[in-house]
Amino acid sequence: EHWSARLAGNFSRNDGVMHNTDLDRPEINVDQNTVRGRLRYDNDRLRADLGAFYSEQQLNANNFQLIKASAPTLALMRQYDPQINDKLDFDLSANVPSRGETRFEGANATVSYALDGVGNIDQWELTSVTAWARQVLESRYIDGDFSPVPVIRDTLSRPAPFEQYSQELRIGGHDDGILGFGSGLNFV
Repeated sequence: EHWSARLAGNFSRNDGVMHNTDLDRPEINVDQNTVRGRLRYDNDRLRADLGAFYSEQQLNANNFQLIKASAPTLALMRQYDPQINDKLDFDLSANVPSRGETRFEGANATVSYALDGVGNIDQWELTSVTAWARQVLESRYIDGDFSPVPVIRDTLSRPAPFEQYSQELRIGGHDDGILGFGSGLNFV
């Protein structure tokens, strides 16, 4: 009677936005799996809302296309990839098999308790909002010169986590008049 729940998921695959002529593969082809759940308890005075999510994402990550180059630069690059051009055609040429893999996860809880009538104020509510989230870049390889010429390669040496916690505690409410003045006051 007082409980409700929801579970949602998203699983998507993308064929790629660009084509890498040097590596002959799609680029920016995002594969993502996400699941999210929620549980709620609600009665006259207490409401608790709990949620959690998990998502992982992988993609080939070369995403820069050369659109203007000098004749000597193009001649140098064509020694490594004869198909390279400097036209806006969604073809790129990069020699590093750039890859990105990221994981996201988090949880949250919101708990509200009605304190109505305390201190002769009509409506009071005490609310706590707690949240935690983490993003972990599992791997990343980048062609730093964005070309088929083997010059700059950037490799993530170990996973790069980012984590965040937040906590909010608030009291809010409404009263028709404070000390007999006014015609209503909302406060937080």
